[in-house]
Amino acid sequence: MPLRGDLRLRLWRDGRWTRISVSDQGIGIPEEDAESLYLAFHRASNVGSLPGSGLGLAIAKQALDFHRGQISFHSEIGVGASFELALPLRQTPESWYGPLAPLS
Repeated sequence: MPLRGDLRLRLWRDGRWTRISVSDQGIGIPEEDAESLYLAFHRASNVGSLPGSGLGLAIAKQALDFHRGQISFHSEIGVGASFELALPLRQTPESWYGPLAPLS
């Protein structure tokens, strides 16, 4: 399947947060896959033969959890998906390190 549309990346400051938004005009993510989206090796049910390992979002979620960040997404089938990542701008050394989040 050929790539289509634009990939959009936005970065901005929102109070005490740095926010990153990534949007595409791809196939979208089915609603029934939303709960498992951040699990290691999970791939959406509509990817067919598109390449991928199902690790990208699991790794991103674990990194964001470690840094006390957040991730959310919105998707529409046939229109695309957008992900928003939020990272705190500054933390004290005492609050920076926390327990590692499991990949599952």
